[in-house]
Amino acid sequence: MDKIMGRFIRELEEAEVCLHSVALIYRGKVIGERYFGPFGPHTLQRMFSVSKSFVSVAVGLLCEEGRIGLSDPILQYFPEYAPDIIPPQLARMTIRDMLRMQTCYDKTTYKRDPGQPWVPSFFHTQPHHEPGMVFMYDTSSSHTLCALVEKLSGKEIMEYLREKCLDEIGFSKEAYFIRNEFNEAMGGSGLMAKTGDMIKFARLLMEGGVFRGKQLLPKGYMKQAVSFQTPTRMRGAVKEERQGYGYQFWRLTHHGFGCYGKGGQLVLCYPDHDLAVITTADTTSLPEGNQAIYDSLYRNIFPALSSRGHSGNPSRGSDGPCPGGLSCGDTLAGYRGRSCAGRGSSEDAGAGGMTWSGECPGDFLSANARSKDAKEAGSDLWGKEYWCEDAGVWKKIVFFSDRICFCTGDEVYELPVGWETARPGSFPQYNDACVTKAEWLDFCSLYIRSDMLGENMAVFEMQAVFKGAGLLCYMKHTQEFRFEEFAGIWEGKLKKK
Repeated sequence: MDKIMGRFIRELEEAEVCLHSVALIYRGKVIGERYFGPFGPHTLQRMFSVSKSFVSVAVGLLCEEGRIGLSDPILQYFPEYAPDIIPPQLARMTIRDMLRMQTCYDKTTYKRDPGQPWVPSFFHTQPHHEPGMVFMYDTSSSHTLCALVEKLSGKEIMEYLREKCLDEIGFSKEAYFIRNEFNEAMGGSGLMAKTGDMIKFARLLMEGGVFRGKQLLPKGYMKQAVSFQTPTRMRGAVKEERQGYGYQFWRLTHHGFGCYGKGGQLVLCYPDHDLAVITTADTTSLPEGNQAIYDSLYRNIFPALSSRGHSGNPSRGSDGPCPGGLSCGDTLAGYRGRSCAGRGSSEDAGAGGMTWSGECPGDFLSANARSKDAKEAGSDLWGKEYWCEDAGVWKKIVFFSDRICFCTGDEVYELPVGWETARPGSFPQYNDACVTKAEWLDFCSLYIRSDMLGENMAVFEMQAVFKGAGLLCYMKHTQEFRFEEFAGIWEGKLKKK
């Protein structure tokens, strides 16, 4: 293993990844642990957004104690911060929405005015869209959940976690959460801990919250927390960030889950392979650095473990488990990685439809959609009109099995759409040649990707989320000067007959 570990590290050095430490846990045992000066086993390092996963664990413990319910509106616990006129989106936002990064905001709230206390900003910022609809990474959500833990437990978050689980597993006494100038624990990014602490945390996660036969973490909650809860296809900077999100945990390829912190602070868990990987690093000046870590891991460590007799299949790139019994692996086209709409990838091969089983947890795709392919699964949707407001202008959008219609005033624009293969056409209003493909990300999220061809090469993406009679369309593109009409959030409702 030393030879394999050396090759893994050497590749990262060649990629100019500044590693601080790396550890491998296989079948419950540490089989490799390396440090790079000046960092050592006793060095406290900032774990950045790995902190969020610790906050999630604390929220789960509160839930187990009966202090909160995940469907509770967050405003219920912070009435002192309620604005004079409460926006309905804020009133409806739940703890579960916050755990899933499905708040009513499009960005971290306290960054708008960092000179003011951070927690109140979460309640005083004007909502951007309906909560519980679409993933938008929001560190202020984690920060506020941390404040919730401290408020209800009457303890600082680290003290609470120590009493509930961390002391039991041998977490270092020196670890702590940074507090901001307003004495708020920085639950979204402030954990200071040692690599050894992450090893202990990873082991606990890999065992489903059990330590030496004792269930330290709530079993049901943790199963949900590390499972697929919402698609991240529209927001991920690298492939591993596009596999979905749980409750402050990321989904990974190879049926894994993990904690992801800025700069290469990673706690990666692959239960199917009895493997956990921990890295601390500084990739902040190297945008491709985190992906380089994943690539070297899959290229070097996974094959080595397979050759040692492990029965897992490291070539699989699917997510799992998915909500409501949806079998995502080989059946949900394109979900695992982003490829050009007009070109398949090895992971997309043979992914012609969807497999449905169990009851649908959402309220859009009906139960009778089970056993249908991806195109037919949305048959109840085709032809229905949704009216959306965008910057005070009302627009109509209509979905069909083979196209999408955008209507503004008297103008009607059609975008041809394919399913198993991309369909050629021209992009609305601009008439750029393009190829477009659609797929279901989960039971209520339709994903459209359109690749422009020719002089104006660009990508347009849309995630349409259906909830009851409501629709939220999240759109973005890579075109430099055009397509602004097709960017941002459109919210609307089904036209009544």
